[in-house]
Amino acid sequence: MIRKYNVGRNVNTLRANCGHGLVISFKKGARLKVKERRHGVIVFESPEQSGYDTLAKPMNQLAVSYEEQTERIYSTISGADEADEIASEDSESIKEKVGSSEQKELNVSKFEVTNTFSVEDTGKVRESSEAKDVQTEKARQSHNENDEQTNRTKTSHEAEEEKHQETETSLATAKKPDTNLYSERPLIGVENNQEVYWEFHNNQLSNRHLIIGGRSGQGKNYFIQSLLRDLSRTNQSAVVIDYSSSNTRTQLDLVFLKDMGDRFRERIVYHEGFSLNLFLRREKEVAGVAGKEKPTEVARRVVDVFSSVYKNGFGPQQISALYEAVKRGLERYDDKMKMEHLLEILEELDGYANSVLSSIITRIVQFVDIDSFGYESRNQWEEYFAPGGNITVIQLAGYDQDEIKKLMAEFILWDFWYYTQNGTKDKPIPVILDEAQNLDFSDGSPSAKILREGRKFGWSAWFATQTFNNFSKDELTILDNAGTKVYFNPAESEVCVLANRIGRATPEELWMLQKGQCLVLGQFMQRDQKLSNPTYYIVKVPAMNTR
Repeated sequence: MIRKYNVGRNVNTLRANCGHGLVISFKKGARLKVKERRHGVIVFESPEQSGYDTLAKPMNQLAVSYEEQTERIYSTISGADEADEIASEDSESIKEKVGSSEQKELNVSKFEVTNTFSVEDTGKVRESSEAKDVQTEKARQSHNENDEQTNRTKTSHEAEEEKHQETETSLATAKKPDTNLYSERPLIGVENNQEVYWEFHNNQLSNRHLIIGGRSGQGKNYFIQSLLRDLSRTNQSAVVIDYSSSNTRTQLDLVFLKDMGDRFRERIVYHEGFSLNLFLRREKEVAGVAGKEKPTEVARRVVDVFSSVYKNGFGPQQISALYEAVKRGLERYDDKMKMEHLLEILEELDGYANSVLSSIITRIVQFVDIDSFGYESRNQWEEYFAPGGNITVIQLAGYDQDEIKKLMAEFILWDFWYYTQNGTKDKPIPVILDEAQNLDFSDGSPSAKILREGRKFGWSAWFATQTFNNFSKDELTILDNAGTKVYFNPAESEVCVLANRIGRATPEELWMLQKGQCLVLGQFMQRDQKLSNPTYYIVKVPAMNTR
């Protein structure tokens, strides 16, 4: 029987998903599924066993099975008992302890493997089973006599089961932090035995944004961990976008990891990808009427990100060509548009010199090849910020090129910005961004929007940086929107500039800051229970095991 299919209407959708063709290969010796787009043709390679496993299954069952596959978030649990040290001074010792913990997990796995049955054991079990069958027949004859004894045994067993369940419940309860024991105000530090708090939930605070600066090794990351720990104890969840791998298990303080337990989670983008469609036309309301963004708006946003990362290589001609390519792709593929389609359109784009197109393609081709974004998966921001005091690290480690990590960070920030548009200032959303000097703070960038408009949507952005020299004058003005600024010992070349920006602080006060000490500028609670005008304290960040 001959079947006819009309694909004319769906040709663009098919081309977006399958290119000019689709090759499915079951490869002997392969261990992972790999999907690549080569010159407009999709090549999908799977392990050989996958072919045998799926051969007898109907297509609709395979489709359902594929759609039900969920993304994973790995939880990391630390079993360390050691006391805490300011700014993780004994880093080598910490690495040894973490390695020891991992070795214990490996030993457990080995124990499980060596305790499996051998073929000889199986034979013994079979003989034992046959003997038990004979005994069972005899047992049936005395069944009625044993009923009373069985009931007594059952009652005893139920009592033991109830006791066991009560014990499990009490242990589960103990794992959850009792929010009544902790202050709603994170502790910043101590000055002359006076505790200085961040008035995180106070409506009088101008905003919840933080700028954290200082040379490497002065205590910035330890300070951030301390604040996160305090917030987590009050059930406040937070997200860390880790650009520099400073929030991996081996870099974090052991006391912090132990206290967080399974509330500390890592999302390693290199291995797991990230649910994000950078070409998505989002819902936009204009004069009370909702509708999708125009392709030109999405094209401008994508081009702005690329041009901010490749500042030295993108001139007016490159920006114009890239804008045209994105716009054409959206008009052709709509929400099926992907980075691989952008590369194909650039290769066939007319009206531009080959040198212009080549300069674009050579810069973005690597980003296309390692594209880690899951265009059709739903984002998980709602899950990350659900109550429970979870700290989720979106880890960008694994990519050697700074440009790749910058592009990912900017696109993730844009996605997050649009997610928060329905938020309110009464529901805080703490987001920590390290190496902020690598982000774009120009007008219209997500970071600039967050600092200027984010308060009304609940944003609490923490921008950490080792230097302020990389920021332009206009970008420093945007950074000044942060309600609280924390300065650890800075580089000598920045001391006078920072002292002038702070106002009443002197260069000597910044010079004299010791490791674990910082100058904090912001609004603080007064005796009349009102917030002060902006002022500063020089505080010592207390050890986490003393808080």
